Amino acid sequence: MSWESIYLGVTASLRETGRDHVVIVCIRKAADAAASCSYAPACAAGLVALYAGLALTVIATAVAFVGQGVADVLSRHIRAGYPDIGQAEVASGARVYLTYLAVVGAVGVAAWLWTAWAVRKRKRWARTGATVVFLLGGSIALTNLLIKDTSGDTGLPALLGWVGMLPSAAGLIAVVLLWRGRRG
Repeated sequence: MSWESIYLGVTASLRETGRDHVVIVCIRKAADAAASCSYAPACAAGLVALYAGLALTVIATAVAFVGQGVADVLSRHIRAGYPDIGQAEVASGARVYLTYLAVVGAVGVAAWLWTAWAVRKRKRWARTGATVVFLLGGSIALTNLLIKDTSGDTGLPALLGWVGMLPSAAGLIAVVLLWRGRRG
């Protein structure tokens, strides 16, 4: 099975379901990167994992906004932790969280693109850079999942915390594959 056939199958499925165009672009970039990678297969697979992490970061960021717009996830979570505050304070708290998550998502997208660029250009420091970015991003995701606020509940709803961990899983896979490619 070629990268092109995988790309065509996945993009056709995404178009049928009306999924975000950004995910299709990430899949196309991953397929192009793997096809043009003339060195260790593990590094080519690492590039695919990097672009998968990019797509997961976009999806995780979008989930926060869609969840707030559709199910009022953040507002309900804030209201459950602080039942005595008014609607204006709840809305303000939700906006602060959405702004924070948008900034984290934008920095995450930049980090994925920078790391993929370094790997594609075969920079000697690419593996180390990818490892550092993974450790920083994973720490932020884990903090978002586990941190408690003054109400004693987690700062973010569990849904957003766990979805935010998905890009870190792709990052771990990418780092392992990139370091494995050094030996291969």
